[in-house]
Amino acid sequence: MIIDFQIGSSMSGHGHSDIYAFDCTYGIAGGDMSIGDIRLAYSVGSKLVGFDLVNDCCTYYEDNYLDEEQMDKLVSLGFVHEDLEEMKDEGLMSEWWMDIYMFICKLGCERLIVTPVRHKHVDIGGYGLFQ
Repeated sequence: MIIDFQIGSSMSGHGHSDIYAFDCTYGIAGGDMSIGDIRLAYSVGSKLVGFDLVNDCCTYYEDNYLDEEQMDKLVSLGFVHEDLEEMKDEGLMSEWWMDIYMFICKLGCERLIVTPVRHKHVDIGGYGLFQ
Protein backbone atom coordinates (compact mmCIF):
# COMPACT_ATOMS: atom_id res chain seq x y z
CA MET A 1 0.00 0.00 0.00
CA ILE A 2 1.30 3.45 -0.84
CA ILE A 3 1.33 5.60 2.27
CA ASP A 4 2.17 9.32 2.53
CA PHE A 5 4.24 10.34 5.55
CA GLN A 6 4.06 14.02 6.48
CA ILE A 7 6.89 15.65 8.39
CA GLY A 8 6.29 19.01 10.02
CA SER A 9 2.98 20.76 10.37
CA SER A 10 0.37 21.26 7.70
CA MET A 11 -1.60 23.31 10.21
CA SER A 12 0.94 26.12 10.61
CA GLY A 13 -0.05 27.73 7.33
CA HIS A 14 3.59 28.49 6.60
CA GLY A 15 4.42 25.51 4.44
CA HIS A 16 6.63 23.93 7.08
CA SER A 17 6.08 20.36 5.99
CA ASP A 18 7.34 17.72 3.61
CA ILE A 19 5.55 14.62 2.38
CA TYR A 20 7.31 11.38 1.52
CA ALA A 21 5.47 8.47 -0.08
CA PHE A 22 6.42 4.82 0.32
CA ASP A 23 5.02 1.53 -0.87
CA CYS A 24 4.91 -0.44 2.41
CA THR A 25 4.75 -4.24 2.29
CA TYR A 26 5.32 -7.31 4.46
CA GLY A 27 8.31 -8.73 2.64
CA ILE A 28 8.44 -9.99 -0.91
CA ALA A 29 5.16 -11.95 -0.95
CA GLY A 30 3.61 -10.83 2.30
CA GLY A 31 1.10 -8.25 1.11
CA ASP A 32 0.45 -4.60 1.86
CA MET A 33 0.85 -2.97 5.26
CA SER A 34 -1.91 -0.69 6.48
CA ILE A 35 -1.44 2.61 8.27
CA GLY A 36 -2.35 0.76 11.47
CA ASP A 37 0.41 -1.78 10.78
CA ILE A 38 2.93 1.05 10.31
CA ARG A 39 1.80 2.69 13.56
CA LEU A 40 2.16 -0.61 15.41
CA ALA A 41 5.63 -1.22 13.93
CA TYR A 42 6.63 2.31 14.96
CA SER A 43 5.27 1.81 18.48
CA VAL A 44 7.20 -1.43 18.94
CA GLY A 45 10.36 0.10 17.46
CA SER A 46 10.07 3.17 19.72
CA LYS A 47 10.13 0.94 22.77
CA LEU A 48 13.32 -0.67 21.46
CA VAL A 49 15.09 2.67 20.89
CA GLY A 50 13.81 4.07 24.18
CA PHE A 51 12.35 7.32 22.86
CA ASP A 52 9.41 8.53 20.78
CA LEU A 53 10.76 10.33 17.72
CA VAL A 54 7.33 11.60 16.65
CA ASN A 55 6.09 13.05 19.93
CA ASP A 56 9.26 13.92 21.84
CA CYS A 57 11.86 15.06 19.31
CA CYS A 58 12.12 18.20 17.18
CA THR A 59 8.74 19.47 18.35
CA TYR A 60 9.57 23.20 18.42
CA TYR A 61 10.41 25.60 15.60
CA GLU A 62 14.08 25.22 14.55
CA ASP A 63 14.57 22.30 16.99
CA ASN A 64 16.30 19.94 14.57
CA TYR A 65 18.66 17.84 16.69
CA LEU A 66 18.42 14.51 18.43
CA ASP A 67 20.50 14.41 21.57
CA GLU A 68 23.74 12.43 21.62
CA GLU A 69 22.24 9.63 23.69
CA GLN A 70 19.41 9.16 21.17
CA MET A 71 21.80 9.10 18.21
CA ASP A 72 24.09 6.64 20.01
CA LYS A 73 21.14 4.36 20.74
CA LEU A 74 20.11 4.34 17.08
CA VAL A 75 23.66 3.51 16.00
CA SER A 76 23.94 0.75 18.63
CA LEU A 77 20.80 -0.84 17.15
CA GLY A 78 22.24 -0.80 13.63
CA PHE A 79 21.32 2.60 12.20
CA VAL A 80 23.83 3.40 9.46
CA HIS A 81 23.70 6.56 7.40
CA GLU A 82 26.22 8.22 5.11
CA ASP A 83 25.36 11.62 6.63
CA LEU A 84 25.50 10.55 10.29
CA GLU A 85 28.21 13.02 11.31
CA GLU A 86 26.37 15.84 9.55
CA MET A 87 23.20 14.91 11.45
CA LYS A 88 25.08 15.19 14.72
CA ASP A 89 26.87 18.45 13.82
CA GLU A 90 24.35 20.40 11.74
CA GLY A 91 21.00 18.95 12.74
CA LEU A 92 18.44 16.91 10.87
CA MET A 93 16.84 17.54 7.53
CA SER A 94 13.40 16.12 6.77
CA GLU A 95 14.84 13.41 4.52
CA TRP A 96 17.06 12.18 7.36
CA TRP A 97 14.10 12.33 9.78
CA MET A 98 12.25 10.02 7.39
CA ASP A 99 15.24 7.64 7.33
CA ILE A 100 15.27 7.49 11.14
CA TYR A 101 11.50 7.00 11.31
CA MET A 102 11.65 4.11 8.84
CA PHE A 103 14.57 2.57 10.73
CA ILE A 104 12.48 2.61 13.91
CA CYS A 105 9.52 1.06 12.05
CA LYS A 106 11.77 -1.68 10.68
CA LEU A 107 13.01 -2.43 14.20
CA GLY A 108 9.37 -2.92 15.16
CA CYS A 109 8.61 -5.16 12.15
CA GLU A 110 11.58 -6.83 10.52
CA ARG A 111 9.46 -7.94 7.54
CA LEU A 112 8.68 -4.34 6.58
CA ILE A 113 9.92 -3.37 3.15
CA VAL A 114 9.54 0.24 2.06
CA THR A 115 10.04 1.49 -1.47
CA PRO A 116 10.05 5.25 -2.10
CA VAL A 117 7.39 6.46 -4.52
CA ARG A 118 7.55 9.72 -6.43
CA HIS A 119 4.18 11.41 -6.74
CA LYS A 120 3.32 13.38 -9.81
CA HIS A 121 0.63 16.02 -9.76
CA VAL A 122 -1.35 18.14 -12.15
CA ASP A 123 -2.37 21.69 -11.17
CA ILE A 124 -6.07 22.05 -12.02
CA GLY A 125 -6.90 25.51 -10.69
CA GLY A 126 -9.55 26.19 -8.07
CA TYR A 127 -7.59 28.61 -5.88
CA GLY A 128 -10.79 30.47 -4.98
CA LEU A 129 -12.27 27.34 -3.40
CA PHE A 130 -10.02 27.75 -0.35
CA GLN A 131 -11.04 30.55 1.97
